[in-house]
Amino acid sequence: GEGLEDAREFPESLHSEAAQVAVCWSRAWGSGGAAATAFHVRPSQVSKTTETGESLARGSFVVRGQRNWHRNLPLELAIGMAVVNGVPMPVSGTPATISENFERWAKVLPGREKKESVANRVSKATGLAQDDLLSCLPPGNCSIEDHGLIQP
Repeated sequence: GEGLEDAREFPESLHSEAAQVAVCWSRAWGSGGAAATAFHVRPSQVSKTTETGESLARGSFVVRGQRNWHRNLPLELAIGMAVVNGVPMPVSGTPATISENFERWAKVLPGREKKESVANRVSKATGLAQDDLLSCLPPGNCSIEDHGLIQP
């Protein structure tokens, strides 16, 4: 298909999906909540320079102009199993997208289990490399809801 000229042409659903993935990889994951809020802006709205008299903490950015808010984003991801050149690979995304594209998948939620033990359990059941799985799991503890990934 034709490429998009810039992100303003992306459908709102794609912005919401990206925002959901972003909050899952943020400190919101370990906060104990079930949902979070995010916003997106154009690159031109983000700056490291301040107005005269303003100061900026290390690692901070100034955002100017309108923010496009995404509220009540569920803190949940999913992992599906793809095979690339004969090699099984985990693919992560929102549960909606992963469940549409993969027969074997699992939902990942904030929980009490260490992500290393979740990755180990999935690895043993699927043959997926544990390191590949760890890179698909957000920072902090989680729980897993199987939809055919562990028990086909």
